[in-house]
Amino acid sequence: MGVLIPQPPNDIHNCPILQSLRQKSTPSDGLSEKVEQFLVIASPLLDLIVAGPFREYTLHNPGHAKKLVHLTGQILSDETQKKLSALECTVIVYAAFLHDMGMCLTSTERERIIQGEEFIESLPTWQELWRELESARSRLRSTEGSKRLPLETKIFQLHEAALAAYLRPRHATQERYLELLDRIERQSGRSDLFALNGVSFRDALVDICVSHNLDVGVLTEARGPYDERFPRALAIGGQRLNTQFCAAILRLTDILDFDRERTPRVLFESLGIAQRVIPGAELSLREWQKHMSVHALEIAGEELVVSADSYHPAIESAIREFCRVIERELRDTAAVLRRNTPEVLESYNVDLPVVVRPQIRSHGYVFKDMSFRLNKSSILNLFMGEQLYSRPEAAVRELIQNALDACSARAIFEAPGYVPTIAVTATTDEEGRTWLEVRDSGIGMDEHVLLVFA
Repeated sequence: MGVLIPQPPNDIHNCPILQSLRQKSTPSDGLSEKVEQFLVIASPLLDLIVAGPFREYTLHNPGHAKKLVHLTGQILSDETQKKLSALECTVIVYAAFLHDMGMCLTSTERERIIQGEEFIESLPTWQELWRELESARSRLRSTEGSKRLPLETKIFQLHEAALAAYLRPRHATQERYLELLDRIERQSGRSDLFALNGVSFRDALVDICVSHNLDVGVLTEARGPYDERFPRALAIGGQRLNTQFCAAILRLTDILDFDRERTPRVLFESLGIAQRVIPGAELSLREWQKHMSVHALEIAGEELVVSADSYHPAIESAIREFCRVIERELRDTAAVLRRNTPEVLESYNVDLPVVVRPQIRSHGYVFKDMSFRLNKSSILNLFMGEQLYSRPEAAVRELIQNALDACSARAIFEAPGYVPTIAVTATTDEEGRTWLEVRDSGIGMDEHVLLVFA
């Protein structure tokens, strides 16, 4: 029989890592009290994430942070938890709540960003979204009365999608985290929330949070011959801090929060995500459905078993792929931790298997994980040789058809008055070879155009 990883308790204070912190913290270090004040401020900030442009992402709210704190107690042995310092317990809790907080957005911040030059200049880089936005704006200018509301709503939704794309790579940066720490300290009214006995651990905490969005190799990075980015015995205010271990815990618990609790169906349905037609929404849809299908994580011997029910092969495929991602993360992070000295390994140990097995019940279909490969030499010979067309003149027909398609595509985006032109010319070069050239005034052909008109 395996050991099911239970759902977190309703009261986060019952999680093992917080119980351990309360036992180890002293009135002089004040860490337990600081964590309490931090949680009071951090939870409302995380609630802003599901109220802003990331509302369609899988939940990055206080529930997700609490789940990470809970999972920490499940993947660490009792012996390891006993050996953690009060500071390490504090940093693990802080990181669980802080790592996604960069996605939160107040109304003031939203207005500042969408009116900022950097955001406005970035809009055309998301070509499909930009075309939708320009089209909606154009229609709005010629629409009156009650018909304006649907267009205004769509423009707002497109702006929100653009904001999510803009902020996603920026939410886990050093600059963003430092900004959030300053805000939390101001709201708490105390400047020592991220310090122990007068010694700040802000930089270490920020590095840990930044690392969750980077490759696991960053945990072994060295800044110089005697300067590790994630030291294993950093001295802070009279206590030790193994920053590499805390960063590893954040990575592992974050990727293990993979079940339907993170995407409650009532929220999925109330947001109407299944009906969304905004560019990129299909990715969010897949993520929500993937998580909603998973209902249990179980440690069974040397395996981590992911149990799920699926009603569509695409969802099952996504779950299986994410299980492979989890397995790679578990293996890679475990490999990093194993490189430590025996003294470090004795105190810092993660009790997790590194094999992940999906156990999925397929409903209404039979899932087969199949793939095919093209014969590269044969394909190149087909397209580069003389056998592609049955008759030589068919190549000319294809060139002209491509020109017609390009002009038709451009006509969709051009204002009335666009006149397509196609010119076919024949020339002879110095070596007596005849060249046939087809020129058109249509749209350029790149990967984005191919995606739209394929």
